[in-house]
Amino acid sequence: LWDEYKRTLNPEQYPVDLSQKCWDNKMRNIREEQEKVQELNS
Repeated sequence: LWDEYKRTLNPEQYPVDLSQKCWDNKMRNIREEQEKVQELNS
């Protein structure tokens, strides 16, 4: 990685490309956790 990505003060964002399967899994997990939080707040 370039130094711009490794510095701790004002690092550059490092782009990451997720597969569709990985993206879907991530979004499903987020939705499930949001639903749990909503249930707790009800």
